Amino acid sequence: MDQIDKNRHNNMAEVYNAMAPYLVPNYDLFQIEIVNLIVQEDAIPERIIDLGAGSGILLERLLTAFPDSHCYWVDSSLDFMRVAKDKLHRFNGRVTYIDASM
Repeated sequence: MDQIDKNRHNNMAEVYNAMAPYLVPNYDLFQIEIVNLIVQEDAIPERIIDLGAGSGILLERLLTAFPDSHCYWVDSSLDFMRVAKDKLHRFNGRVTYIDASM
């Protein structure tokens, strides 16, 4: 990957949070509904795995909603992992990061 491609991926990872609600219809509603469905089932999860976790937006919602849960961030993008680590650092070790392609 040349330097231009690396910069493009870095920039995409950094601005993804701002872009996602515009690129995916009902993006926030979809994520809120995931949390609501778990709550309705009365099944407070101990472990959560997010495959293709990207910048950690969904994990942030889940970790906030379920303060006793531990999450696994799984993605193949080290750029997104860096962004997710910045976003999720406040959850004090409740996230395990796994660099893996699907």
